[in-house]
Amino acid sequence: MKEMDFTGKALTGFVYVEPDGFESDEASLDKKTQVWEKIANEFKINTLNELVDEISLDEIQQAYQKILQAKAVGRYLVKL
Repeated sequence: MKEMDFTGKALTGFVYVEPDGFESDEASLDKKTQVWEKIANEFKINTLNELVDEISLDEIQQAYQKILQAKAVGRYLVKL
């Protein structure tokens, strides 16, 4: 039995891994679509809006410091 390959390339933060392993850039569009549909339906994050902090341009430096200190949670949305 082949060991699982966790070195696949990420597609927007996800790595495709099957028992025999493969690189995501080798996956067909159909396979990628199947995976994204599964993520969107079975693994939907109902609290996604709670994981986004809207910040202004003036707050970028402060947010960057949080990221460097591993104190940031979720994502930042910069309002222009």
